[in-house]
Parts: sequence; structure tokens; C-alpha cells
Amino acid sequence: MTLEQVLDLIRGDAAEFYTGVCLLGGEPLIQPLDVLVEFCGDLKELGLKVKIDTNGTFFHKLEALYPYVDYIAIDVKHLWAKYDLVTPISQEQLRNIQESVAYVRSGPKSYRLRTTVCSPIHTLDDLYELRRQFPELMFQEYTSQGPQLFKRKTLSLINLPDDLRQHTIKV
Repeated sequence: MTLEQVLDLIRGDAAEFYTGVCLLGGEPLIQPLDVLVEFCGDLKELGLKVKIDTNGTFFHKLEALYPYVDYIAIDVKHLWAKYDLVTPISQEQLRNIQESVAYVRSGPKSYRLRTTVCSPIHTLDDLYELRRQFPELMFQEYTSQGPQLFKRKTLSLINLPDDLRQHTIKV
């Protein structure tokens, strides 16, 4: 399906059914910037709100798309020093994620920082430190989409202390 076909579908139902569109993935910012700008611009012309769910690794694309976006959600996968426990990334990618987080935190637009909690990768101490660094951060629980490839420990969002549990979201 082409972007024009997607826009035609949205145009046909936009006034009646849609108030916004969420770009998610995988990683939506992996797409060419000119395509993203054109698509988001078309959505805005239709009067729709635009949300992006990103991992933050494409800071310059996020910065360029900022005028076309109403809401940004960034997955903060772990403490910066432990990021490679969750996903293998380069130092440049980590810097991009840090820049993306700082950028959305300093701007006027609505955003959400979230961490998908996965035991044994995250500990209770990690969660407290993440909340100290990012007081607005929300936690969501990891749910397996297939067979477990690791032994799961007992850290679960329902077992968190109250001061952390109040910062969880259901997915």
C-alpha cells in the first residue's frame, strides 16, 4: 500500500472516525525524512493530530519533524550505563537517544517517556534510579510475544512498591 493510498483511506473517513494518527513501528523514523515530512504535513492539512512512537535513535529526523507532531513517545529502554543490556547500540546512537529525550523534555509539546520493564534485565534499584533521573517516566510491563528465551525473575509491575506502581501504564 502506498502512502497516497493510506491518505485516501484516511481522507474518506477522517471527519467521521479519526482525530489523529500514530506513527509507530518498528521504528517509524527509519523512513526517509522527506517522506515523513510530506506524510505528516498531509495529515496536519487534514486537521489530524500526529503522534510518533520512537526509540529516539534518529534525533535529527525527530527535530525536523517536530513542527508536524503533536505528541511524542520515547522508549527509554534502561539507564544510560545499562542500555546495552536491552539493545546493542553504538555510542553515537546512545547520544542521539539522549539528545532526543532532552529535546522533547525541553520543548512545549506533549510527550511521554516510558520504559518497558523486563525482569531480569531491570532491577527494582534500576526503576528507582530511572524515576530519579526522569520523574515523568512511566513503566509498562514486558509481555512475551512468543517463547521465553530467558528465565523470568519475580519483578512484576503488580509487585512494585506503591511509590513506583503509581507510575505504570497498561498496554
